[in-house]
Amino acid sequence: GDMLVSGGSSISSDTWSSGHAGSVTVSAKNLVVEQSGISSDSVGEGNAGSVNVAVAEMLAVVRGSISSDTWVDGNAGNLSVTAGSLLIDGQGSIAKISSESFGTGKAGSVDINVTREMVMVDRGRVSSDSINSGVAGPAGDVSVTAGSLIIDGYGVPAYISSDAVGVGNAGSVSINVSGAMALYNG
Repeated sequence: GDMLVSGGSSISSDTWSSGHAGSVTVSAKNLVVEQSGISSDSVGEGNAGSVNVAVAEMLAVVRGSISSDTWVDGNAGNLSVTAGSLLIDGQGSIAKISSESFGTGKAGSVDINVTREMVMVDRGRVSSDSINSGVAGPAGDVSVTAGSLIIDGYGVPAYISSDAVGVGNAGSVSINVSGAMALYNG
């Protein structure tokens, strides 16, 4: 059926210590993640788990996140999203699908498969970045497959990335679009 995750709520299996987080699997016909999150993050020494989201029709991430990030020493998990259509809309804030490293742990891979249209706007992003100026874990690989792809930052960043912002290594980015693809405004 349809699922709404909103108002600061979350579906999560995070770790804040040395224990490992579990995996998170969400399946729905339509899913909206609005100002909320679905996560298996590591905020300690334990590893994050994998996150798998499968949506038959429309997935909308609006000022929210789907993530398996690491903030300290544990490794991030791999993240997989499949959907009929996908909207990632930051609405001037941030909306993201990510497996990023903000510490010494490794970022995971991000794999997105969208049958029809994928739209990223106004600070919407898909990323597996390594962001740390000190000792940093490597970024992961990002793979996006879509029927069509539109990225419009409205003058602010909206992007797909596997960047190293600091000393960690960047990963690879693979984008395969069978139809139209357009990049606008930043």
